[in-house]
Amino acid sequence: MATQLNNSSPVRAGRALRAAVCLIAMALSALFAAQALAATPVIMHPTLMANVRMLDLHISGGKIVCGPLEPPRSMNSSHRNNTRGEKLTITCNGPSVTLHYELKLPEWELSYHLSGGREITLRRTPLAATDNTKVEFTQTAEGPLVLRVEKGDERRTLAASSLWLLMLDDPALCAAELAPYLEIIHPQWRIAQRAEALERALLRTSTQAPAYDTRQILGWVHQLGDGRFTARQAAQRQLTEAGPVVLPLLKQFDLGQLDAEQRYRLKQVMRGFVDEEDDSNDRLTLLMAGDAWTWFTLMRRDDAEVRRQAYDRLKMLVSAPVKFDAAAPAEERAAQLAQIEQAILQSIQQTRERLTAP
Repeated sequence: MATQLNNSSPVRAGRALRAAVCLIAMALSALFAAQALAATPVIMHPTLMANVRMLDLHISGGKIVCGPLEPPRSMNSSHRNNTRGEKLTITCNGPSVTLHYELKLPEWELSYHLSGGREITLRRTPLAATDNTKVEFTQTAEGPLVLRVEKGDERRTLAASSLWLLMLDDPALCAAELAPYLEIIHPQWRIAQRAEALERALLRTSTQAPAYDTRQILGWVHQLGDGRFTARQAAQRQLTEAGPVVLPLLKQFDLGQLDAEQRYRLKQVMRGFVDEEDDSNDRLTLLMAGDAWTWFTLMRRDDAEVRRQAYDRLKMLVSAPVKFDAAAPAEERAAQLAQIEQAILQSIQQTRERLTAP
């Protein structure tokens, strides 16, 4: 009698294995699709973007600036589907522009408000249980730019006088939690990439001495208040021809200590260095290489070589001697940086005193 073989168990096992493989493949496919979606930049709907492009929206002197519509008018537009809702309002009252944009996705929502062409409040609020990141960014007309990021119990706050200094302070945080949201209304800015290029350009200048004579610059600022019109004109022309490299030094002056003529002319000179359609890296390098706070910011980096190069340049820009060990432990460096910060402030005060000395 022949023996009958029972193949049902191996068959069932094979089917189960194939089913398991299919499920794993589907799960991996979904995971890769989710990662690709997360990596895709969020941009404004084309209908709304067409209205934004009518504005003169740019980054000048490290601040976001919005020029008026020509001719002035107001616009309202919106877009909505099953997973996304957007609303845009633009109002122009003469040269003053107000822009308000709202974006709502399943995971988070964003509000972006610009008023007066220069003041900005951006907020990102989580909506899904899997998202716990809150972001707030503010830019005022005169004060520092401030970025606040909350992730669960972790909180970070950065403040700087310009967007580019903010990016240099913590490139990873700003590239992840600031630049993508600013670029929703202007994708061509490429803020993180420009900040990386700017850092490389700045570090190439770390061994170069300041390209101006501080005593000569102080003399020209004094001359802005001369009783002779021709002397005032000549001083303003000399400061303008010195170029944007002198802007960090000019910013150290306390305008309250100057007379009305000096203030007016000095503001004209400084405005001429930053009022352009958009910041270029060549111009930013000139503007920031002579600023002690640029190098102080880079001295806080994790990369020891970057810290060393930044220290080499900072020593050329402050009047008081400063000591810093780029290879020292973090706690020791923090103590040294606190002393260096005071040295920078002291150097600025000495510059102001030299200006007002008879």
